[in-house]
Amino acid sequence: MKTRYDTYDKYKKTLSLSNTPCVLFYVSKNASDEILCANWHSEIEFQLCLEGSGYLVLNGDKFLFEKDTIAVVHPEEIHYTGTSSEVIFMSMILDGKFCKNADIDFSALRFRRFIRDEALCGYFRNIMLHYSEPPSVYRTALLQASVLIFSAELLRRFSASDAAPFANKKQFDEVKRSISYIRAHYGEKLTLDALAKNAFTDKYRLSRVFKEYTGFTVTQYINERRCEAAKDLLRSGKTVRDAALLCGFNNLSFFTRMFKRCTGKKPSEYKSD
Repeated sequence: MKTRYDTYDKYKKTLSLSNTPCVLFYVSKNASDEILCANWHSEIEFQLCLEGSGYLVLNGDKFLFEKDTIAVVHPEEIHYTGTSSEVIFMSMILDGKFCKNADIDFSALRFRRFIRDEALCGYFRNIMLHYSEPPSVYRTALLQASVLIFSAELLRRFSASDAAPFANKKQFDEVKRSISYIRAHYGEKLTLDALAKNAFTDKYRLSRVFKEYTGFTVTQYINERRCEAAKDLLRSGKTVRDAALLCGFNNLSFFTRMFKRCTGKKPSEYKSD
């Protein structure tokens, strides 16, 4: 899920895909699960809830996410999905270039936020089926056709072109710049004043809009991003102390406490997995 901060081409490279009109992620979460990092991307995303229930935070608004429901995340929306119990869902991100070649520009379209429709869910599951098939001379063609059928049905029946803009662009840009800055400088000392200066706003406004749009305070997001990075360092063989220092934690005890709060495990336990 963390790769959703990247471009569509990066998704394909990470997953070793080629000529696919979409990328799919199978996600299973429970109430004590790992980090929920708010993110955004320039492609449209659809999430199909397969089992359980959860919630989807979109630009600071929290919505119920239930079984057999498709959630629509429009391009550039800040979002994350979580649960207070257990939820299993499939996330699908469409290739914007592929869609535009079919005269479907999802960046200029709006749809119902949540869709509960048996036929559309069936088209989504058909994409899942072809996506999981082994390579063949016809797999790509079937997958592309399935994505186009899903998209056409979405356009035909679930458009909401008269919907209001999804967010205040100025506020969105402030939060977006802050998240980008945190992700680039998480190993350094970060202050609210520095983040506000980088976002061309004041720290009081930034604190408010950051919480509204992401569901996190600035401090929470910084700590969770640092723990996310520490996981990768621990996987690569770094010691707990080195991982903590490289990720901006100068106090080992605080790092251990924060890491367990974010991941459910101590750094030493994660390292031994």
